[in-house]
Amino acid sequence: MAINNFNVGVGTTSQLTRYRYVATGGETSISGTDADGKTLSYTVGLEQVFLNGVNLVRGQDYTATNGTSVGALTALVASDVVEVFAFVPFNIANALTVSTVDAKGDLLVGTGADAVGRLSVGTTADQQLVVDSSTASGLKWGAPSGLVLLKTVSIGSAVSSINVDNVFDSTYDQYKIVVASQTGSSAGILAMRLRVSSSDNTSSNYRYGGIERPSGTSTIVYYAGNTATYWVIGTRGYESGIFEVNVNYPYAAYYPSFFASGGASDNTNARGFMTTLGGGMTVNTSYTGFTVFPDGGTITGGQITVYGVRK
Repeated sequence: MAINNFNVGVGTTSQLTRYRYVATGGETSISGTDADGKTLSYTVGLEQVFLNGVNLVRGQDYTATNGTSVGALTALVASDVVEVFAFVPFNIANALTVSTVDAKGDLLVGTGADAVGRLSVGTTADQQLVVDSSTASGLKWGAPSGLVLLKTVSIGSAVSSINVDNVFDSTYDQYKIVVASQTGSSAGILAMRLRVSSSDNTSSNYRYGGIERPSGTSTIVYYAGNTATYWVIGTRGYESGIFEVNVNYPYAAYYPSFFASGGASDNTNARGFMTTLGGGMTVNTSYTGFTVFPDGGTITGGQITVYGVRK
């Protein structure tokens, strides 16, 4: 006889009942009370039948279809022992099943004491989990914090100004602008004007103040403009400079303000510069861009990079 392969089912343990019948001879089926007084009962498909210790094959050596009898046996000989092992699967309590999730990226999350639910995958790329006590899971998908690159503009050769349009809108309230130039035709200041509809605001409504600290001297240069036509955002040397300008509410219905810091190298005159400046604007137009320019001469090479600060 062949060996019957048998799987009990999913679980960490199972209830097993063993029934034992001793043949008187000629039987082809067994049922009812066994030699130990137990009445045969099993779950179809979760039984094993042994004849004199040999595991019989379901459907080939016997049939078991009704849960109370085993039939289609080869006629038994007196004193043959037929054993039926009946299993009742024990499922793991509170087990999670794969049907809990529906799509790639779904997460299993706690929804309360001893409760688990599904948080569906985010709707757009780069979203991150955000704590939100108003949701069932206490979590939600949201836009990641930090900076979003909006535009990079190359500084050409010997340019007197660089216009950057269509970067301010209602998506962001704060912006970070990095101005990095490679060379200048002369030492001086870098300035910025706000733009709307590709036109600079050149009115005398800019306010700024700050300091410049040159190397090699104890002298500190002070910058101040109360009714200026631009913001001073930094200084420039003959060689290179980099400045970070933070602009607040250029598009929203508030008065724009800025804070800038950075440094420049003037190897021609063996000096370096550090500047820190800030200021505001008295006209709260919805500006959409800006212009960066030196107060005299030109700058060459480098780039201007604009980032939006996520709300």
